[in-house]
Amino acid sequence: MIANATTSIEGHYVASDGSVKHGLIHVVDGIISEVSSPTGSAEHTFNKNFTIYPGFIDIHVHAREYPLPTAASEAERIKHADQLAKEDYESFCAAAINGGVTAFADMPNNPLPPCDDVSYRAKSSLADERCTIDHVLYALITKDSGPFGDRPYKIYTHDFSHDELATTLARYSGCFVAAHCESRDIIAKRPERPTSAEVADIAKMLDLAERFSLDLHVSHVSTRAGLELVLGSKSAGMDVTCETTPTYLFWSDERKKSYARSAWLTMKPPIRAEEDRRRLLVGIEDGDIDILATDHAPHTHKDKENGAFGIPLEDHYTNFVGWLAQHGLSRRRIVDVCSVAPGVFMHRFTGDRFGRIEPGHVASFTVTERLPAMEFREKGGYLPIRTRCAWSPFDGVKLGNDYILHAHEVFVRGVRMKSTVNAR
Repeated sequence: MIANATTSIEGHYVASDGSVKHGLIHVVDGIISEVSSPTGSAEHTFNKNFTIYPGFIDIHVHAREYPLPTAASEAERIKHADQLAKEDYESFCAAAINGGVTAFADMPNNPLPPCDDVSYRAKSSLADERCTIDHVLYALITKDSGPFGDRPYKIYTHDFSHDELATTLARYSGCFVAAHCESRDIIAKRPERPTSAEVADIAKMLDLAERFSLDLHVSHVSTRAGLELVLGSKSAGMDVTCETTPTYLFWSDERKKSYARSAWLTMKPPIRAEEDRRRLLVGIEDGDIDILATDHAPHTHKDKENGAFGIPLEDHYTNFVGWLAQHGLSRRRIVDVCSVAPGVFMHRFTGDRFGRIEPGHVASFTVTERLPAMEFREKGGYLPIRTRCAWSPFDGVKLGNDYILHAHEVFVRGVRMKSTVNAR
């Protein structure tokens, strides 16, 4: 359950234009009521060593938990227990808070997916009961599904032939559709999932989005060519958005060789060439990419040893933002990709305004602190982990040459939050 607070917070905060201001943020029932000059009398005061950002929002996570029907079979119960061993809403929210994330959107590819109104409401009720931060749930598009209200819908294009995609998406005219773009035909012939698999289905989805007036969002862009297709459609006037993840901005085929567990860096889509990584890094700096999302996919050590696709990233969201800042990402762009743009998404599906430190917006904040890199090394060179699967590809990686950006704490609707799950 998410609580609301009436409180006041004073410190240096980042405005929507990227400027840093010193002010007093007044919160009434979880909403910012006023931002005024500092008075020195706030309930929560942060000195100049801390910077208050509009709460970071991750619109692409796999929190794993889903409702198990009372009449579930033994096989369904075993599968459910296996998913909860990776993550549940409690452990995910703890990892999110640890990583400085104040709201999220959960993907629908559960063993029993939310693909109609009944299954969606059941999962929503569970999330509302279990989550301590704001959230939105995606509904899964299947060959037999249809829209049931203004929800975010997710499609995995590799589950469809071209004709099936067209037939299915025709039913979703006017809907928000996030697409995992990989060509089924290409993957069948080349299981290494080459660049062409992503590029082919980004092109396909852009065409279908125009034909059926879809509100298209391209998930986890991993290739230079894929990004250029999205930018071409934007230039032509199409209202399309895209995201990328820390995985594709940090790792490449070449760079991952330095990682001790490089075999664990298996993803869908896979990590790409260095030229792709560099283009994506420029894209997020220049505004070509709209949102930084993690695609947090918690798998246990055993899962990864057995070749599972996906990696957990939530605990290190703010740490990675610090790495981006040291590689040229401005405060303005940090706010854009971590708060403002994902805040627009949250507003559409919740009715509340997120992502800005302005009156009328949800009073969720990420309070950051710079930890000197030397101090980081002296403490053993690792960052705390609170995801249930208990590892991260950034574990032991120094995410910054000069400093490590740390999520000192977060406020969710005015409530000062601490993680409830012990670090290792």
